[in-house]
Amino acid sequence: MSIIHQRVPEQKLGTVFGIGGMLAQGMTSVSIAMTGFIMENISIVLPFQLFAAALGLCFILVLASPETRRM
Repeated sequence: MSIIHQRVPEQKLGTVFGIGGMLAQGMTSVSIAMTGFIMENISIVLPFQLFAAALGLCFILVLASPETRRM
């Protein structure tokens, strides 16, 4: 959000946030359908394992960043 505020001119902020909000709402139904498909056909545990792996990877990347270590 802060990058959008820095990069987009003030006159276009409303339009950019409006389009972003519309896309987010539209993608909600897609993510619900994908989650339902995964849990019905693959495994209920798999999404939680993938989420935990992604979270762990983000944690490692944050720790590896020199900017984070300087804070």
